[in-house]
Amino acid sequence: MTMKRLIAAVLTVVAVLLLFSGCSFRRDDPSDPTDPVRTDGSTQLPSSETDPITVTEPSPATEPTPVTEPSPVTEPLPVTEPASNVTEETGPGNPPAYVSSGELVSDTGSNMNIHALWSAVPAEDGSIVLTVEVQLSCYSIYKGAGTCYLRVGDTDASFSTPALHLDDNIVNGKIRRNSALLGTAEFVLPSPGSYAFSLSWSFRGYYGNVWVDSVTIQDTIHIAAEG
Repeated sequence: MTMKRLIAAVLTVVAVLLLFSGCSFRRDDPSDPTDPVRTDGSTQLPSSETDPITVTEPSPATEPTPVTEPSPVTEPLPVTEPASNVTEETGPGNPPAYVSSGELVSDTGSNMNIHALWSAVPAEDGSIVLTVEVQLSCYSIYKGAGTCYLRVGDTDASFSTPALHLDDNIVNGKIRRNSALLGTAEFVLPSPGSYAFSLSWSFRGYYGNVWVDSVTIQDTIHIAAEG
């Protein structure tokens, strides 16, 4: 019985020794990086073994390419035709202008004058037919029948004029001029060109305070070819 108790006591001692040899008590080493519990009471988490996250800078925004407006198409400048050296003025370097119609006026120095309205047209044979319309411009007038004489180039013509009895032409309280047709003459000319023109209408009297023996026109008619 004594032996069994001795063996039990020895086994108990061995078990206690084995228990104490398997467990050890130590102070925390503050310099140990693997110790999660620090002596200052803080907890150090183990470092992550993952690679640090790389932050990629955003690419700068690309400016849009400006759209170039197409240049406007320049219209060609119109070609100016050279000015003709034919004018209505006469003188050195300026030949007389040829036209197909016109008007010639007398100058009596009074308020009574004659207007010779002429127009020329080509005939089929190449000649020119010239028509002259003679009109009297005045205020009141009293005159018997008479004769008007005309000459164009070497061609003469005449016609009788009617008796005139024209009173003042009053319109809205104002005196207007009268216009009276004296007659018309026609001439056939050989070709276009410049022709001396003369007209004479006998009056032999006063008009206003001006003595008028006859109303006359001395001038030149310039006739152009067709086209």
